[in-house]
Order: sequence, then structure tokens, then C-alpha cells
Amino acid sequence: MRKKLSQTQAASDLAILAKIGPPPSFSFSSRSPLTPDSIMNEKLGVALQLWAIQKMGRDREKYIEQANRNFFALLSLAMNVAKKDLITALKETPYALPVKPRLSQPDSSNFSKLKREYEQLLPEVQGVKNKTRHNPATQRLGLAEALGITDNKKICRYLGMKASDIVLHHLRAKHKLTVDIEMIHKRLFLERHPMKELKQFITTIAKESGVRLP
Repeated sequence: MRKKLSQTQAASDLAILAKIGPPPSFSFSSRSPLTPDSIMNEKLGVALQLWAIQKMGRDREKYIEQANRNFFALLSLAMNVAKKDLITALKETPYALPVKPRLSQPDSSNFSKLKREYEQLLPEVQGVKNKTRHNPATQRLGLAEALGITDNKKICRYLGMKASDIVLHHLRAKHKLTVDIEMIHKRLFLERHPMKELKQFITTIAKESGVRLP
């Protein structure tokens, strides 16, 4: 079974490689006449491509999806912030595969909904925490009412948390998200500080892709 899977995987790798084609810099047509060096460079380029595809393994779609997302985000910045025309932006914007796929995070539409719910619930939970600080029993009842839950074990776990953590843990469980709480906290912070978000975004892409960005 393992051998059969390996053969199927190899066929898939070759199919992807056939679509990509050899790197332009290693193309035979760009070198005339052919030399031993040009032939070896061509073979090296194809070998590196195939090695990279195999190295990504089953996560190859995640690598490519993230690379595409990063590229078009940087392209948008180049056009809307740096005011470059489309052709110039396309030429100057780097396209790089990440060193490893990023942890999952909520997409924009889901995050907008999550942010609205967070902003609605946070004042209520903060109010409960402040009014019942020295009365755990009353605090449990208040949190149960504010969050609309009846799971006493879950409510007891919330008692020692900050209001913001309570709300995020509740929403994470409610929407069955796999995103880390700290990542959501960071996203909310950056939403409130656009310039820091922009700098952090560029830094993150550079770090995960191993490329230098302006």
C-alpha cells in the first residue's frame, strides 16, 4: 500500500512540475550555443523544483495558497500605498514560498463577525467581573447569563481569567475555531493600530518567506 501511495505521489509531483516548467533562467532557448554548463544548469533547475515540491509533502497546497495570499497582499500595498502602476508592481513584488505554512487563522469575513461579537460581549463580561470580584458564586451566575451558557465546569474555568480571555475562549468554542487565542488577541490589537498592522504584516511575510522586503 505504501509503495502504491508513493508511486501515486510521484506521479502527482511530476504532473505539477510539468505545469510549472523549467525556470526561465535555465531555459535552453536562452543559451546559444548549448554548452555542458547550460545543460547541467537546466537539469539542476528541474531537480530543485521537484525537490521543493516533494519537500512540501502533503502541505504543498497550503504553501502555494499562502504564497499567493502574501503576493497579492504585497501587490495591493505596492499599488494602493506606494502608488505604483500594475506592471511595475507585478515586476517588483517578490513571489516566495513560505519556509513553513502559517498556523490557521480566521478569514476576513469570519474575523469581522468575531470582532463584532467580541466588542458586544466584552463590556458585559467586564461589568460582571468588576461587580462580583469578591463573590465567585454571583460571578458564575453573571457570566452564565452574559455568555448564554449553562455548562458549570466551563464557567468555573472562566473565573480566574481576564474578561477579554473569557470572551475569546467563549467565542472560540462557540464557533469551533482552531485558531490560537493569542493570535486572535494580536489580530484585534493590530486592527486598532493600522500602521502597526501594516509593519507587522510586512515583517511576517518577510520572516516566513525568507526574503527581504522594503
